Amino acid sequence: MITHKIKVFFSLLLFLFIVACSNTNGDMDLVKSDESAMQEIAYLNVFSLSIPNYFIEMDDINAQAAIQYGYIEPKDSLESKQESDEFYLTVIPYAKTAFAETMVDSGKVDLSALNLRTAINLALILEDFSAEKENPVTEMVNGIPTIKNSFLGRLGSYLVYYQMAVYETEDTFYQLLTWCMQNDQGKHKEEMNMMIASFEIK
Repeated sequence: MITHKIKVFFSLLLFLFIVACSNTNGDMDLVKSDESAMQEIAYLNVFSLSIPNYFIEMDDINAQAAIQYGYIEPKDSLESKQESDEFYLTVIPYAKTAFAETMVDSGKVDLSALNLRTAINLALILEDFSAEKENPVTEMVNGIPTIKNSFLGRLGSYLVYYQMAVYETEDTFYQLLTWCMQNDQGKHKEEMNMMIASFEIK
């Protein structure tokens, strides 16, 4: 049985990725609106998105996250299962100026650079790593330039699937990461897509 294995892993991954904006750990003013399957949450007056209504707020996934939510299957519901159902979400803002300082090779600061950096870091940590798209194209999500990608990999004996979306505003990138075990991909993929499609800048 897994006990927060993939939560700990992605916390490490995000720490290695880049130093995030300096003020993301301040007081949060989250507004929630329950719906039948999803609930809308808002971070301060900056952005909003919809998440599964069974998600709970967490504080130990990544210290740089503006929001971090998830679900861990209760032990008493596992029965004969070998793996628990774990499902997580983080949104992390990255100041463009801070990200540019890390791009010493090319100095290029755009959505493609974030996709490449994420894939490189994942490939360094995960075995059997694969990306759905090598060069995802920029598309518009609620009027925001966005790239989306998904990745598969193995951490020891644990097979992990996650989706990423990076949204670009004038001075900030917002990286949305959501992940689960590969065995539960079919159960959560639609919810992942809904979260990504619902992201809006206030």
